[in-house]
Amino acid sequence: MAKVLLWGWPVPVSVEEAWRAGEPTTSLLRPESVELTPAGGAGGARGTVRACTFLGETIEYQVDVDGTVVQAVAYNPMRRGVLEVGAPVAADCGPAALRLVREVASSSEAR
Repeated sequence: MAKVLLWGWPVPVSVEEAWRAGEPTTSLLRPESVELTPAGGAGGARGTVRACTFLGETIEYQVDVDGTVVQAVAYNPMRRGVLEVGAPVAADCGPAALRLVREVASSSEAR
């Protein structure tokens, strides 16, 4: 298990290969893996709901986390509750949800 900074928040991530501390990576995360909770409760990076679209069985959220727009999808919104536009939230994800990809220098950067 390793830890990465995701939106400035330390998140545990399952890794199958060796990584060096500080090695540049790209983080891949599906919108349905982003867990949003009202701020002040559980841990996670703090943000603000900027948009939400009700789609029946799901709600799509756009959350501003320190200048980064994070897209999240919540299933069964009537059971879990709807987060209103402007609401402060915490964004987090489970260790198995995050995938890391090594950043490779482009040929122009390598020269």
